[in-house]
Amino acid sequence: MGFVWMPLVLLSFIFVEGSVGVPSTLDGPLEPVTVPLDNNFRGKAQDLPETHPLVQRIVEGFEPEQISLSLSTTYDSVWISWITGEFQIGDNITPLDPETVASVVQYGMYEFPITDEATGDSLVYNQLYPFEGLQNYTSGIIHHVCLTGLQPDTLYQYQCGDPSIPAMSDVYYFRTMPVSGPKSYPNRVAVVGDLGLTYNTTSTIDHLMSNHPALVLLVGDVCYANLYLTNGTGSDCYSCSFSQTPIHETYQPRWDYWGRYMQPLVSKVPIMVVEGNHEIEQQAENQTFVAYSSRFAFPSEESGSSSTFYYSFNAGGIHFIMLGAYISYDKSADQYKWLERDLAYVDREVTPWLVAVWHPPWYSTYKAHYREAECMRAEMEDLLYKYGVDIVFNGHIIHVLAVFKSLRSIENLPSKHVHNQINPTSHPRQPIAQPPNLPSLTTQPQMPHTAQRNPHTHTCPWPEISNPHSASTHCSIAVVNPTNGIIKLPNNGSGLHPWLHERVLKLMSLGEDSIEAGLGANGSGFPQTRVHAYERSNRVYNYTLDPCGPIYITVGDGGNMEKIAVAHADEAGNCPEPSTTPDEYMGGFCAFNFTSGPAEGKFCWDRQPDYSAYRESSFGHGILEVKNESHALWTWHRNQDMYNIAGDQIYIVRQPDICPIESEFLKEGEPERKTYLEDTQSSTIFSI
Repeated sequence: MGFVWMPLVLLSFIFVEGSVGVPSTLDGPLEPVTVPLDNNFRGKAQDLPETHPLVQRIVEGFEPEQISLSLSTTYDSVWISWITGEFQIGDNITPLDPETVASVVQYGMYEFPITDEATGDSLVYNQLYPFEGLQNYTSGIIHHVCLTGLQPDTLYQYQCGDPSIPAMSDVYYFRTMPVSGPKSYPNRVAVVGDLGLTYNTTSTIDHLMSNHPALVLLVGDVCYANLYLTNGTGSDCYSCSFSQTPIHETYQPRWDYWGRYMQPLVSKVPIMVVEGNHEIEQQAENQTFVAYSSRFAFPSEESGSSSTFYYSFNAGGIHFIMLGAYISYDKSADQYKWLERDLAYVDREVTPWLVAVWHPPWYSTYKAHYREAECMRAEMEDLLYKYGVDIVFNGHIIHVLAVFKSLRSIENLPSKHVHNQINPTSHPRQPIAQPPNLPSLTTQPQMPHTAQRNPHTHTCPWPEISNPHSASTHCSIAVVNPTNGIIKLPNNGSGLHPWLHERVLKLMSLGEDSIEAGLGANGSGFPQTRVHAYERSNRVYNYTLDPCGPIYITVGDGGNMEKIAVAHADEAGNCPEPSTTPDEYMGGFCAFNFTSGPAEGKFCWDRQPDYSAYRESSFGHGILEVKNESHALWTWHRNQDMYNIAGDQIYIVRQPDICPIESEFLKEGEPERKTYLEDTQSSTIFSI
């Protein structure tokens, strides 16, 4: 479909109460906007330490902890998950026996006796590193129980555990999703990515809880356990400490700390998760994603999927599709075939809104991860466009840079440049699901922090480096506060690659306070970054403005310890080398030069692309409020703002009349579309 924006009079009769001053996609395509970096804060956070009271184990024996909710495919089913028993870490570990503790949930409607009971399954998982000097991990007993036969939009109370011990939890509360239909939507859907477990995380969750969401989407990168060595030490690079270890380490207790911290929220609000690159966590014998697949309950089987990496579910009149970017997605893959079936049988008369979620963005203009997911886009974009996906949520956009030393004469240079993150004021709020009067997560002060740590294996791109796992030849230079003369820059003959030498000199000439560069683990041996920033697109398809294309929204930093992204690929000197863009877990190289449009013959635009409507580097979360079958309000909340301030806000408007949608439900008989607008004679259709 070509770039033809239909006249706005199609829906000009609609007035949205309280929407004065808020733009809509009907005003599009909107002029690209870049919000300058807020210099009141620096974009890196410090992890919560394992001694922090919010991550400590406060239960005894086999009492449940890390309690969380997730949805099944429809309103009448909900998953309850929890952990009993303590994890073990060390050289000699003995996994707990899941058969020793029952998986039981007792539940009922609020203000009625708890008379219903459901049972489920349990498991333990191991993260094993059979290498000298590394520690192994075995989890507590993880329980998953599915409650069925629930009523829509109804408050329930529940306890979980093993009543025979007895070891039952306190009573918790949750509200089911509304019934699927064009007039029925969850109140608010919170969207967050790359959350981590830092003092910035506490700010994000504090803001998020104040918005009282009915559902939370976490678009990958959960707790960042792979930024740690197995002994619990945060590390710039694993090979610096364990030079003979041919595998990337993780510190699995960070998952337990994250589960404890999040329990006050996710024990009463369901959270739906999709995997990110930080969940790969490779073990010996090439096992990956073990913690991710074990700790969360997924409605995979209910939605016809055979994998925890992709699944779908309904929340009122919204159909959500969660996709996996780190497993096969080509047209012959199981995931693609499943997606094609799922999309074909979405009844848009029942669920008008179609929202897709995966981790790495297709449309990002930040230098970090620029066009990294191009192979996935090439395989799947036509399918999503064909079936009229309305909104796509991604994460991943952060700025992770290794701290370098010289190639041959490694010097340990202190980092004296300290950044400080602003401390949002704590805000009182009511519990999300009434009537539980449980303590909420508190906002913790942001602590000073210094050098960035790099979670990825490093490989050296230069031929003189023969063993990338050798500490004596590890690629790692640091340029920190060069204007104060803290570091000596190696000359071009000391082993520093000419490209990097030239780049560092250029950055120093610009007076950068903190200059870092890194080598990724993508097998290419070229500098690699991770992108954490916010960006919203105009409607786009195949890099072309299209009124029927989805709105792509990247919510790339909920608070993790990696830096936010600042550099844009369209700025002078920032266009990455194309060969550096592939990720080893995301297929081959697909990001070729553009063949048409303003960037024809180039790999990057020389200005902010037309498809990029709004971008800024900030920590935060988003709220999606679907008002009716045609209008949804999207709001981006930045951590540095007060609670009643929106960083970015827009109405996303569906136009099915001009954007026909294929569906199996329409192929037989082509039933006439109905209009469910309430009171069309009134000037107000919905209110905020």
